[in-house]
Amino acid sequence: MKTSTAMRGALALGISVAWLLGGSISARAAEARRPEVVGLSVVKPDPQSKFGQSAVLGRQAGVEIHFRLAAPDRFVVTIDVDPKKPFSVTDHRGKLLSTDDDNRSLGFFAEIHSDGHGCRWVVKAAQIPPADATHLRLQGNLLLICGVQPKTVSGSVPLKQGQQFQLGQIPVTITRVGKPQPPVMFGQLGQMFPAEQDDFKWGVRFETTHADRFKSIRDLKFLDSDGRPIKSRWRGSGDVCIIAPIDPATGVAHDRGYYVEYELATQVSQLRYRATCFQKLETETVPVDTKVGLGL
Repeated sequence: MKTSTAMRGALALGISVAWLLGGSISARAAEARRPEVVGLSVVKPDPQSKFGQSAVLGRQAGVEIHFRLAAPDRFVVTIDVDPKKPFSVTDHRGKLLSTDDDNRSLGFFAEIHSDGHGCRWVVKAAQIPPADATHLRLQGNLLLICGVQPKTVSGSVPLKQGQQFQLGQIPVTITRVGKPQPPVMFGQLGQMFPAEQDDFKWGVRFETTHADRFKSIRDLKFLDSDGRPIKSRWRGSGDVCIIAPIDPATGVAHDRGYYVEYELATQVSQLRYRATCFQKLETETVPVDTKVGLGL
């Protein structure tokens, strides 16, 4: 599955943070975070719909509040909802508009900034406010999972399907090697966005059962035989449909399968790489309590 660059951060977000809670930072740093409301939408449900669709094409019925958060002193790996205090949305009278399911996860509308120093996310409510509502109030905690102690690792392995190796602390398997799969375009969309013509001729796909830990890779470069970087690009990533193994000691499933695909401009038989990985991940809790109206 090919995904856009804008969605890269989004595909990294639906993951568990159970093993990431090993670190913390001072309360002063957390209090310095100032989430900014950058968008608000209210969409009425379609009374003619039997499936709860909205009256606006392509949009869900309900409320969406879009946030942006800057964290210039941190490198954000991913974000998540605090299960102890998930987001809730109330109207000006204090009536609850959201349900527990509305914001159980941040979904595909969350994104990490390309430089790692901030994020965006959306909070939803299934019900729309009354016509006389003067404002909405949003409360909850955002979890920032941040990387610290970066370390550069390098290695070389045969580039072949089935090859297993350690990428830093992460066990990965090469599951596909060959020409990149062309994008599939349909109808008018294909006419508007024709397939790219470029010089990326070779593709490689990595898979791991440690989805969370793969997010600890800050940078990954592929090298030629002289140690010079090969032109490459990230192609896509996502979950792998496998049955996660159960830990017999705890009875809990391990991390689910996860894949990442890259494209290379040069065909090689030996995969030489240099990666910068975080040795530790810290979780910072950012409290959010804000009121929003038409003036944002």
